[in-house]
Amino acid sequence: MEICIVRNYFKPLNHVVNIPKCYSAATANSKSLWPEVEQRPAISNGKTILANQKGVALIIALIMLIVLTLIGLSSIGTSIFETKISGHDRFASNAFYAATGGLEVGVNQIPDLTAYSGNIGPDETYRSGRITDSSPQPSKNFGLALKPGYETSFEFKRFQVCATGFSFGAQKEIEAQILLGPYPAGTSYNN
Repeated sequence: MEICIVRNYFKPLNHVVNIPKCYSAATANSKSLWPEVEQRPAISNGKTILANQKGVALIIALIMLIVLTLIGLSSIGTSIFETKISGHDRFASNAFYAATGGLEVGVNQIPDLTAYSGNIGPDETYRSGRITDSSPQPSKNFGLALKPGYETSFEFKRFQVCATGFSFGAQKEIEAQILLGPYPAGTSYNN
């Protein structure tokens, strides 16, 4: 029976391949558990193994170039996506400001409840009504209301004004309820 040690716990510092020796069972018992290891340089076709690895640097450089290209393409895609987001945010802000302007127009024409529309700038428009309405809608009169802290001899008129703003396809809607008053109850101001 022969015992062949294949595992070597000694790591050489130079480029030498460790080849274990095989011992018979009789010599294995008489020797130490770690037999001597024959060392010889790694030679392939008359050249050392390291001399045959000239193309490895090129392959590693190409892999790194591919990784850097993918990182660059990813960052370009991210910047384009964020530019689109900021553009949509700008259009939404412009639509909100157009709706705010439309709300101011509606509040300023109370108690007249007629429908209205208009432009704020070259690309921003507004109209009275909700986003779901197909055309401008008049404001609503909710009648008389009482307000806490006032006597019952005073009344308020309650209105609802809704305006929708548009900018490059973005739409925003603003709704406000307005109390006008106080008016003395039963007077001509309350008509």
